[in-house]
Amino acid sequence: LTGIILDKQFMSNRAFILRARPRTKLESPKVRMNLKIAKLITAMKRNDSERVPKRLVFEREAWFAQDNAFSLFTAAINESRGDDLLYVINPDSPAFERAKEIGGDKVIAQYSVRYFLELMAAKELVTSIFPLELLSLYKTSGALVDKIRHTPVYYLGHGVLALKRMGVDYRRSSKLFDRVVVGSTFDYEAHKHLGFKSQNLRKIGYPRWDTFKNLPANKERKILFFPTWRGWVDKLNDSEFVTSEYFQKIQELMQSKQLQEFLESENAVFEVFLHPNMRRFTPLLMDGTANDNIRVLNPDEVSIAQLENESDLIISDYSSVVWDFAVQKKPVIFYQFDRKQYQTMVNGYFDLTELPVGSVTEDVEGVLNALQHYFDAGISMTESEAEWVEANFYGLSGSATAILDDLLSVETPEKPTQ
Repeated sequence: LTGIILDKQFMSNRAFILRARPRTKLESPKVRMNLKIAKLITAMKRNDSERVPKRLVFEREAWFAQDNAFSLFTAAINESRGDDLLYVINPDSPAFERAKEIGGDKVIAQYSVRYFLELMAAKELVTSIFPLELLSLYKTSGALVDKIRHTPVYYLGHGVLALKRMGVDYRRSSKLFDRVVVGSTFDYEAHKHLGFKSQNLRKIGYPRWDTFKNLPANKERKILFFPTWRGWVDKLNDSEFVTSEYFQKIQELMQSKQLQEFLESENAVFEVFLHPNMRRFTPLLMDGTANDNIRVLNPDEVSIAQLENESDLIISDYSSVVWDFAVQKKPVIFYQFDRKQYQTMVNGYFDLTELPVGSVTEDVEGVLNALQHYFDAGISMTESEAEWVEANFYGLSGSATAILDDLLSVETPEKPTQ
């Protein structure tokens, strides 16, 4: 089929699958030529000592600049400690120019000749996501994949583990992750469950939490609705998606007359932001929105980090984003409309019905009651919830500097052979 690649994929648990997928930029003639040039340069300068191996920093699909990896990179630049770090991002990304403004020539374009040269020489990868996303979501074999698998990885964490059990690729047995940052006591225990030893784990907290300090007050009350992705939904086509329970439950809340009346009475806005894995469905949600107080946000125009800073309260389901609100002492509402299916398919490390912060509900009425409760209480956590956060989270200030101290303390990390 034109434009289709049939991939052989070898998973960390030794499973083998074939996957049909669209041709990506990695297979384009220009990128293939860039790789050939990089290989030639490497072969010609095999004994050249001028190229000093660097640590490559990147986020999801090497497309974003808004998570822990970019927060750490920015801190390194601001503290003049970035000589050892290079930030990798796709040049087609809307965040590319902003990253260049901050990092200058320490920001490199994914799939350029320089990218391939630095990848082949890299001494460590620093990431907030699955390491192979530095190359491609689809590639699981080949020389560059082998290079990534045999390069030490400093994993900054994408989010606190609590509401989602991780698969085999995120276990210590995958041999992908070497030093791992954790954000809380229960995050630490979840990683121990995944096979990591105490010496692998860093009780430091996340660099992006440093950005939550000294924020100006909002001019308007903002409620963020952030439903996370579902593995059984994100591969649907558009016509299948609009008939899914996921879409219909989101629409039911967005189109609730009671919600609209609440927003008008409280002079508040309700902003809907889909998980990056679901962002292609955003236009379908926009089609059903016709209200000044309800906005469906374009993920290419706003970052989740910005929304975490600006929003007063979050409605989510099982996303780790809720813990970013918790560390800011902002209220959380868990709208778990498909809890039984989620528990069967994914589940978490907590009892989803008895969470230590926030209100848990399965229906729109419960969401509206919780909203009214929190607004009546001044949109703040209870004192007991705030005390629980203080007792259970690491690094509520100064995480980026502490991580840089740890990261740069090892000049040449060793990748375990067993």
